[in-house]
Amino acid sequence: MMLKLVPLLLALLLQDPADSPNLKPPADTPKEAVEAVEAGAKLMEEARKMKTDPLETVEKAIVEFKKADRIAAKTYPAVHYHLGICYQWTKEYNEARRRLERALEMKPNFHEAMVELADVCAWLKDYPSAIKTYDRALAMKPDYALAHRNKAISLIRNDDYKAAKEALDKAIALDAKDEMGKALLKMVEKEIEGPSFGGTKYARESTHFIVECDADQAFTDWISKNLELIYAKYNSIFPQQAKPKNKFRCIVFRDVKEYMGYGAPANTGGYYQDLTKKLVFYRQAKDSDTLLVLYHEAFHQFLAYYLYGAPQWFNEGHGDYFGPSAYNEKSKQMEIRTNPWRLPLIKQAIAAGRTQAFEKLMLMTQAELYDPSMIAINYAQSWSVVYFLWHYDSGKYARCLQLYFKSLNKGAGLREAYADGFGKVNVAQLEKEWKDFTLGLK
Repeated sequence: MMLKLVPLLLALLLQDPADSPNLKPPADTPKEAVEAVEAGAKLMEEARKMKTDPLETVEKAIVEFKKADRIAAKTYPAVHYHLGICYQWTKEYNEARRRLERALEMKPNFHEAMVELADVCAWLKDYPSAIKTYDRALAMKPDYALAHRNKAISLIRNDDYKAAKEALDKAIALDAKDEMGKALLKMVEKEIEGPSFGGTKYARESTHFIVECDADQAFTDWISKNLELIYAKYNSIFPQQAKPKNKFRCIVFRDVKEYMGYGAPANTGGYYQDLTKKLVFYRQAKDSDTLLVLYHEAFHQFLAYYLYGAPQWFNEGHGDYFGPSAYNEKSKQMEIRTNPWRLPLIKQAIAAGRTQAFEKLMLMTQAELYDPSMIAINYAQSWSVVYFLWHYDSGKYARCLQLYFKSLNKGAGLREAYADGFGKVNVAQLEKEWKDFTLGLK
């Protein structure tokens, strides 16, 4: 699974209370503009509380803020600020940046807008610029706890844990009730301390990975070798645009007891922690099971370096797509195979009519995909859709998946990417072909 720590990262999407002076309308603001902003803010509060896809609610909020924009765009800086936040939710980061910069042109000491502008840099993975922009906000308001905390997130992503700890210490000193900040600080201290191995630590550094393990050196070397093999397979399908600054980190415990003692999520064989860019798993009883977990989780690690916030079905589906891969010694290639953990269940779900419509699946949030009553089927369907799109009829629909990914990589939101990839396809026919194809797999 991919551990996103969603409650923590939503810190990048929080607004200040409506009573903040910078959010107040000028005295001469038309009543209609004020009411539209209030309606938009109320909708955004609803969006933050939703466990299902909030995009429709956010889009309704945008409509309200744009009403105010048409009436008072030149005199009401907070309108641009609110829109700057909304466009982060819809992943329209260039428009978010434009709106926030406009708010700052109108009100140069608008520290909340400066923090949101830094958040946009963070979403775009430009962490050095994000850190500098948070510092600009803190120059305006040194006691702004949110700026210290969000700065810490970018410092973590920039692998500067010492500076992140300093920022979090300041944030918590300013706001002792900040539970998110406390959780982040605990994580940072854990990273500084390093993994709590019960035995001797073995390590192997390769071209793209640094593996740490307490099983034995031979097993550590074997993990390193297989990581490089699957990396080559990932890269053949999703060529990286830029080489990561640091090598991928991988921590492998010798047994499940140590793995769980490290704070791993329950009922998992491994996980990728998105915030610290770290892959963690344990040695299973069967090598084949160890590799299945490794190949799945390492894909999350690979993808996250250049596509932040990939849709859940796409990320988990591809993890399961690569998971059962096997290296062919004769051809010297990694071969994709059907997933033995997912295929029987998706066949049952198709027969029982319990699968999701394609559009719904592709717009699911993490909370929706992880719905306890449907999580197993959702995972199985995500895998089967990915497998189908790459392999059906000699790759008949592979171009759809490529266009979808290309759109995401340019910063498109979920709906826009779905339209770019599948907007010209007869989806009803696509779904029928997927079901027939999947039921015929062995």
